[in-house]
Amino acid sequence: MHPLASLCPAFLLLAAAGCARAPVPLPGIAQGDGRVEWHGTAPCVDCAGIDTRLVLERENQDRRYMLVETYVAGTGDLRFVDHGQWQQEAALLRLRSVAGGRRTYEVRADGRLQSCDSHGRPLPLQDGALLSPVAP
Repeated sequence: MHPLASLCPAFLLLAAAGCARAPVPLPGIAQGDGRVEWHGTAPCVDCAGIDTRLVLERENQDRRYMLVETYVAGTGDLRFVDHGQWQQEAALLRLRSVAGGRRTYEVRADGRLQSCDSHGRPLPLQDGALLSPVAP
């Protein structure tokens, strides 16, 4: 084995870390305890839209979220509520549900959130698919 071969994995990790997105401050909780909320309505194939609200709360070291998705339909809305813990890794916001599910969002420079896959790659945008910050 070539002596430099053992350095390749370390080099790749450093290179990947250098490509990581810069942290984006979360308004309302960037400096400590607080609450921040986003809202948006995404298009839906078989309903009038998916109304989404995401609330993050931070108190000391506890980081909780609540995600409410409402499928707006003429025959009655279907509402789904999820909650759990969140963490921020650079510009990625990772949600871990108490039910075991995981979601990832990218915090864009303008404060809006875009859904990402589990590797942090933004999902293709559709009109209205971004979640916008709600003023306190």
